[in-house]
Amino acid sequence: MDPITLKAYSDNSDRLIKSYTTMKPRRLYELIATFFHRQASTLDVGCGSGRDLAFLQGSGFKIEGLDAVPEFIAHIKESTPSIPAHLDQLPKLQGMKDNTFDNVLVSAVLMHLPASELIEAVINLLRLTKPGGRLIVSTKKRSMNAPERDDWGRLHTQIMAPKLTLLFEGLGAKTLFHEEQVDNMRANVSWDNFVFEKRDLTKRTGIESLQEIITKDKKDTSYKLALLRALCQMSRYEPAAAFSDLGSDHVWLPLKRVAFYWLKFYMPLTGLRQSKTHEFLAFQKDLMNLGYTQAELGRLVNEYDESINRDTIDPVLKKISDTIIQGPLKYIGDSEYGVFNYLTGKKAKESPGFKFDFEMGMMQVPTEIWHDLILFGSWIEDSVVMRWAEFTEKYNAEASFADIYKLLTTPTFDDRTTQDIRKLFQGQTIECVWSGNQTNDFHIDHAIPYSFWKNNDLWNLLPASAKINSAKSDSIPHPELVTKRKDCLIHYWDIYSKAYPERFKYQLQKSHRINGSNWENELFLSFLETVTRLSYQKVVGVWELGDK
Repeated sequence: MDPITLKAYSDNSDRLIKSYTTMKPRRLYELIATFFHRQASTLDVGCGSGRDLAFLQGSGFKIEGLDAVPEFIAHIKESTPSIPAHLDQLPKLQGMKDNTFDNVLVSAVLMHLPASELIEAVINLLRLTKPGGRLIVSTKKRSMNAPERDDWGRLHTQIMAPKLTLLFEGLGAKTLFHEEQVDNMRANVSWDNFVFEKRDLTKRTGIESLQEIITKDKKDTSYKLALLRALCQMSRYEPAAAFSDLGSDHVWLPLKRVAFYWLKFYMPLTGLRQSKTHEFLAFQKDLMNLGYTQAELGRLVNEYDESINRDTIDPVLKKISDTIIQGPLKYIGDSEYGVFNYLTGKKAKESPGFKFDFEMGMMQVPTEIWHDLILFGSWIEDSVVMRWAEFTEKYNAEASFADIYKLLTTPTFDDRTTQDIRKLFQGQTIECVWSGNQTNDFHIDHAIPYSFWKNNDLWNLLPASAKINSAKSDSIPHPELVTKRKDCLIHYWDIYSKAYPERFKYQLQKSHRINGSNWENELFLSFLETVTRLSYQKVVGVWELGDK
């Protein structure tokens, strides 16, 4: 918890204990009665004076409480010694064991955390919740113009409801309920109330749907496999590209971005037949006539490239988009638009909140599929690529499986961007982004390794001493190290934004959906969230300063 906030609660604990007894959160108790598992193990995180614990105990729940304020815990132990209460705090919850509770109450707590600690807090709240367990989370809304701290100095972090939903869902929960509620005692105060349920990841509904498509769907072309692979890569590299209405059963993705990935996938395969019934793909000649190398087109997928005439690319992307709409988007599953759907470019433009690459329309993806792609997409992609190589070998007698697999998986590493960054610091003594040491012997580090994430975006390229770069190797930096090095990260990003303004702006929109004056803090939080999520999912090694 924010230390200034913690002190404010400690200094005013007597006053707050008295006031809490007169305030009855009726709506919160209604949600508890509706959604919590009856008579089950229940934890109140940020239990304060113990008011809600007493209600839970009286309702038959098996309760425990924790709070970061020593005075609150002392009061509970003295006034109601039958209630177990512990001194502990978010984001780490170090005293709590994994998979312990059927119900977790988090009322008026998360807004007191710095934004940089939210993802770790969500990870640990889910960690101590049993699969199938419910979490009721209530956060106080702060108007855009209100100060970040109140008169007591308590932090009130602005937590947007869609952002919090994405955090929980991206880490293995599903949203059962959300509402905006006016405080029943203070008309000028309102709350976002959520009910989340921890998914049992041994029951992967989204993955089962995808495996059905991969193994059983009829395939006359490689289009279905290409579409699934694009979704796998977008969920890994551009999860911020997806947006949805709160609590919706689907997300929307810009079809133009999907077409970009097809451009990259099919470029190495232009000499190979990709259809059972046709010699050429619908857009194969268009690809061959572009006149760009695979490396150049790969850059176009991943960055704003001033050297490529985008007017020559857009007609090809449009033809690919039309192919996707009339082909796999329509016919994946056991009926027309049985799994995915489509929103036209005109309707997409009119949709609130969608400002990037909307002109070719949007693809609708079921939420359960998108969340499983975020969690398990790297493994799903392996299966897709194997099937794609088998399909291509079947219709190209002159090509071996090994050769086709190589074409599908060998990245075209283009060091142009790393060279652009190196030129910015050539001949200078720089500060190593991870150690803070001054050096003139430096390399350009992919913060999220290129071997895992084929990403040459400027924000992912950072100068590090040769020794540190070698030690870090193909690992991500530990989230605590990222937090410690925040100022240095923003310093380098600021340099890039001035040196390559159009490219940098494009990449922030593409990878993080950031487009505003406060981009520095937004980018840092998005970067930290990505690193923390990858660390949590254990799909790539995590490096700490001092690791050998």
